[in-house]
Order: sequence, then structure tokens, then C-alpha cells
Amino acid sequence: MLLRHKVPTIFNIYMLDVICCALGCVVLLWQVAHQEAESQTDDAKKQSAAAVSARQQYEKAQKGLLSASSDVVHLQASLADWQKKYQSLAEILAAAEKERDDARALAALRQQKLIATRGDLTLREDQLKKLQEDLEKLLASEKKTKAELTGIIKLNADLLLRIATLKTDIANRQLEIDLATKKAVEQSVLLKVSAADARKLQKLLDLLRVESTDTQAKLKLTELQLKMREQDLDKSKKALALGVNDFSDAKAQLAALLVERAQWQDKLAVSSKEKDTFAKRVITLQAEVEQRFAGIPLTGENVVFLIDISGSMTLKDEITEDPEKWPLLCETLMKLMKSIPTLQRFQVILFSDKTTYLFGNRDIWLKYEGAETAKMTRDALRKIKVEGGTNMHDGLEEAFRFRKTKLDTIYLFSDGLPNIGPGVPPNITKPTEAQSNYYMAKYVRDKLKTDWNRPAGLPSPAGKGAGGPVRINAVGFFFESPDVGAFLWAMAREHRGSFVGLR
Repeated sequence: MLLRHKVPTIFNIYMLDVICCALGCVVLLWQVAHQEAESQTDDAKKQSAAAVSARQQYEKAQKGLLSASSDVVHLQASLADWQKKYQSLAEILAAAEKERDDARALAALRQQKLIATRGDLTLREDQLKKLQEDLEKLLASEKKTKAELTGIIKLNADLLLRIATLKTDIANRQLEIDLATKKAVEQSVLLKVSAADARKLQKLLDLLRVESTDTQAKLKLTELQLKMREQDLDKSKKALALGVNDFSDAKAQLAALLVERAQWQDKLAVSSKEKDTFAKRVITLQAEVEQRFAGIPLTGENVVFLIDISGSMTLKDEITEDPEKWPLLCETLMKLMKSIPTLQRFQVILFSDKTTYLFGNRDIWLKYEGAETAKMTRDALRKIKVEGGTNMHDGLEEAFRFRKTKLDTIYLFSDGLPNIGPGVPPNITKPTEAQSNYYMAKYVRDKLKTDWNRPAGLPSPAGKGAGGPVRINAVGFFFESPDVGAFLWAMAREHRGSFVGLR
């Protein structure tokens, strides 16, 4: 019997289709969900990595913020320090300006004193000239008086001789009268001469008496003349003594006036600074230099004179020529060399764009032999051509080469801040003039402290041999900027020296 399958019911067939469709949908949904889950997992991983990165950036930003806060604190402290330094520099500038005003007032006062001194000196010279003329007249009068006195003495001797002769004649005449009288009496008594003879004898006696009276009158007249001559002689002697005293007084007064004139000339030589012509002004400025060097200790046995020969050393300002400035520096150097009592050896180094030696002997000390050496140095310096910039770094570096051979003092002559040389940070590609001046000046001061003139016992970064500490004295010439004075003053103060500014 053929079996036949039972046809399923409609419900069952539909149910199977539904189940199959549902199963397919489930599988499809699972695959879709799985893909979405994988995608979300990848997104979650990316978000997690992004979160970790964000966390790291946050921590880094936090550290940067802390560092920035620390930098702000340091900058605030640095700002406070700079404000203090600025205040200090402002006080220094105010003090410098006050000193400048005082110096100008003192210069004006000295100019007035100089004018008064000139008038006084002219008056004294006129008085001296008059006294010299009076002295010449007095000497001539003394010579004449001496001649008259010689004549009076000779005349007095002649008068004394005549008086002695007259006295002898009077004595002889008196003796004759006595003898005649005696004879007359004897003749009258003994011989009883006649009256006529008696009258003759009486007449003779009267005649003799008259002659005796005349002789006595002449004698009295001669004695009176002699007394008058003696009085004249006494007067002449007194006049001569008075003349000698006047001569001595005149000599003493003349000597006193000569001493006073020398004193006035000495005072005039060190007085004020203004002259009508170039030559007179240079001489007066020499006296001013001597006055102003009173603030610098004139010491040192082994000395380097470091001279700025940049182009500004012939300028009053940026464009105005000053023909007196460089000659004044030459004269100042000569005066300074003469004024250092302990100077034994020296060297003169010149700096502008490059560094040179005035006498061309590098690393060799020159012997100082007094005023002739100073004059020779001045004359050689006058012939130097002044031009170029201010490379103070190389000049000081060259000067400190002598430290290993007992350099003890440097005298620096300059009118400006360094504008050539190292010191400007490399990140400042186009510095302004003020920036260049600031960084180069700071570099020079730091180099002096840490290398060239470091304290004894500290190692040299450059490996150079070192002697004792070197004193640096600075002389500023006609500088306009207060920064120049502040820089030179600070550098001198940091190295046991002094600063003087000539304007």
C-alpha cells in the first residue's frame, strides 16, 4: 500500500516560515549588533586613548602653569630688583647731576675768583713795577748820598785840620800878645819910656788886641761853621741810615711782593678753565684737570693707561667738532703721569675698532723716567689719528695681559659706552644702539669680575696666570649721556678705583 505523506496543516507550514524568518532576522540583527558593538568598541578605545592624551596634556599644562607661576614669581622678584636698581641709579643720577651743578657753580665761582685774581695780580704787578722804580731811584739817591757823605767826610777832615792850624795860630798869637804885654809893662816900669813910646806901645797893644779879637772872631766863625758841618754830617748820616733802612724795607717789601706774586701765579696756574683762544684754554684746562684729579688716588707702580681713540673723542656731541677735546686728553695724560709719585713702569694701549700700542711694544713694560717720559708720551699721543668705534672689551683684555707681570693699576680714558665687541645675546638679531650699549657694557663688567680681575684664589676660566687685584680708575671726557658716567663710575667702584668726569 502506497503510503502518502500527510500534508501538514497550514498552521504548521506558516509557523515554520515564521520561525525561519525570525531566525534569519535574529541572525541578521545579531550581525548588525555585533558590527555596531565592534565599531563602538573601536570608538571607545579611541575615546579612551584621546582621554589619556587629554589627561597627559592636562597634566603637562598643569606643570606649565606651575612653571609659569614660578617664572612670574621670579619675574616679580627680578622686577622688584630692577626697580630697586633703577631707584638706586636714579639716586646716583640725581647725585651726579647735583655734583655736576655744584661743579658748574664752583667753576663759575672760580672763574670769578680768577678774574678777581687777574685784576689783583695786575695791580700787584703795577705796584711791584712802581716799587722797582722807587727802588732804582732810592739806589741812585743812596749812591748820590754816599758820594756827598764822602765829600762831607773829606771836608770835615779838612776843617778839622784847619781848626787845629787856627788853634795853633791863636795860641802863638796869644803867646805873642802876652810877651808884648809883658815887654810893655817891663818897658813902662823899668825903662820909663816916654809917653809917646807908651802911646805907640799902647797902639801896638791895641792893634795886637784887635788882631787877637779878629782872630778869635774868625776862630768862632770857623768853629760855628764846623758845628754846622757836623750837624749837616749828622743829618747826612741819619739820612743815609734812613735810606739804608728804607732800602732794606724796600728790599723786604720787594721780596714779599715777589713771594706774593709767585703765590698768585701758583694760584692762577691751578684756577679756572676758560680762555679766549685755544692755547690759553688748553693751559687753563690743565689747571682744571689738576684740580679734578684730587678725587682720584694717584697710585701705582706698574700702570697701563688705556685710551679711547674712537671718532667721538674729537666731537662735542654727535655732529659738532671739538678741536680742544683730544689735545686736552693728551695734556691730561701728561699731567697724570707727572702726578703719580710711585710710577716706575707703564704702557699706553689705544682702542677703537681695534687695539694698538702707542709705542708698539706688546707685552713689554716701558720704564718711566720722569717729566721727559710724560712729555714724550703726550707728543706721541697728539700724532694719533682718532677714528672708529669703541671696542672697550678688546682694550681691557689687552691691558689685563700685563696682570701676570705685576700690573697694579689701570687708568681708563673714554667718553662713551662700548658699541663694538661681544655681549649681545644671539637671539637679538637687530639690536638697537641702546640695547647694544647695555649688553656690551654688562658683558665687560661681568668679564672683569669673573675672569680678567677675578678675586685672588678663584680659578681663571681662560686659564691665564693672575697677579694681585688691579685697581681701575676711570676718567670720562665730555660725555653727554648719564649712562656713560654711571657705567664708568660703577666699573671703577667695583675694582677699588675712582671716577672723575671732565665736561
